[in-house]
Amino acid sequence: MQCKIKMGRKRKHDKILVLLITLTFLLGCLKSEAEFTEEDAIKLAKAFVENSSTYVYDGYDLRLLSTKEHSYYWDIVFIYTSKHMGYGNRTNDNPPPKRTLHRIKVRINKFGRIIGALVDNKYDELERDMARPEVIRAMTLEEEGA
Repeated sequence: MQCKIKMGRKRKHDKILVLLITLTFLLGCLKSEAEFTEEDAIKLAKAFVENSSTYVYDGYDLRLLSTKEHSYYWDIVFIYTSKHMGYGNRTNDNPPPKRTLHRIKVRINKFGRIIGALVDNKYDELERDMARPEVIRAMTLEEEGA
């Protein structure tokens, strides 16, 4: 009889413990969202661009152009120069030298996850390929005033 009573209490305590852990986790997620600032978004975007395929190949002179906060994400825009035309890792392409100014928009959600990165409204740095039309529309929709 005592074993049944102890097990019943243990199960109740286990349920309370699981509930407390879950609540702590959820509160931590909410707190993390509130603590991820625009400054954090800029730092994350900059680090992403500095490690992106187009910039790593031959980019230099990275400059922050603008930041814009939206309800669920930030758009962080940088400009930089490349020594050659094109996008991504062009090692096998052997492109002729031509200084090219690039504009990259990095979209970061309020949880600190990069959800889009579009160079010159043409190249998707997340996919490391030319951007699909729906990606271009999603990343440029606001610019068109829609």
